[in-house]
Amino acid sequence: MRVVCLAGALGFGMSLGLAGCKTAAAPAPGVTPTVGLRSPWDGTPRQPTAVAYDCGPMLHVSADIAVTGAFVNKNGPASESVKQAVYAESSTALKEFSDRVARAADTYQSTGSDEAAACVVQMELVAAQEHAMDGWMASADAVKEQNKALRAASIAYLKVRPVGLITPDKQALIAAWMLDIVRHERAYYESEKCGEKTCDKRGHRGLEEADAAVSVGIVANDHGLFYGGLSQYRTAIGEIDTRGMLPYDTKGRYALKFHLEAAAALVQIAEFGEDNGEPLYGFDHGKIHLLIRSVTRGIVDPTPYEQANKNARQILPGTLEPWEIGWASLYERRFPDPVIAGLLQQIGGKGADEWGGAPWGAEEGQ
Repeated sequence: MRVVCLAGALGFGMSLGLAGCKTAAAPAPGVTPTVGLRSPWDGTPRQPTAVAYDCGPMLHVSADIAVTGAFVNKNGPASESVKQAVYAESSTALKEFSDRVARAADTYQSTGSDEAAACVVQMELVAAQEHAMDGWMASADAVKEQNKALRAASIAYLKVRPVGLITPDKQALIAAWMLDIVRHERAYYESEKCGEKTCDKRGHRGLEEADAAVSVGIVANDHGLFYGGLSQYRTAIGEIDTRGMLPYDTKGRYALKFHLEAAAALVQIAEFGEDNGEPLYGFDHGKIHLLIRSVTRGIVDPTPYEQANKNARQILPGTLEPWEIGWASLYERRFPDPVIAGLLQQIGGKGADEWGGAPWGAEEGQ
């Protein structure tokens, strides 16, 4: 039985009105940030410190990625020897790379450690020089893991950008590497033919790709990529129904999990947009709030998602895990919500970084 407990009332009877919500302040009219497209960390550089940080040995992530046994390659078949070599080399290093750059970036943010910031830059330089995760993707699941790692890397970069350690030549190399990956991802999803009930590019996976496009767009100051991701956000918000659900993610036993991943991506995109003068939380009469309410209440009681899917029992961990709700700390800062606050209290400060390129799924291959 799934265990989710809240301190205090759940607040299911509270009004859906948002009159008491805090709103984001847009940049002053006519002001162009000196760094171009802004991230949430550009305005709050940390005071540099000499706090020691052990970066550890450099990781060497392969260009080709295989994370499952199902080798489905849109670019043509690969030999069995290539498959096995890629599988052995790629999956562990990819996840370790994501964890390490996120941890180093967060250490810089919390301590101001120059060594932690330098660790992020050095790890990403090595990855860029070696074209990490920029080759053959063995399956749709490999593309999803590639996307998670790209989001972790781009967000870690943005967290340490204010320290001033990234010289123009390093910036150009890292940005070119990230741009190459995100363009391959976009081409992958754009090649998909959507069916009546199935369309990855308009569901949670496509929104995670849009999240990567927005963050990489800020890294590279690529306005086309940035605003393309915002366009995907607006399309998704327009598709949210009166239940607070997305049509292409309302399917089967993983519907709630898919919606949690979609919500995480949409909230991050909204945050990036707000920092660049785009009032995304208010788009289409604020329909994103319907989605956030639906998924956060769904964590406590998934009945609406079961009813929307022929009473299919929703697959989630037995107890609340950080990936399910950590992303909502961003939202709750702007729009205080007692249910979300109670769920966040349960996970404390451990687990998923709200900006780290997660959430990692409850089940592999979803």
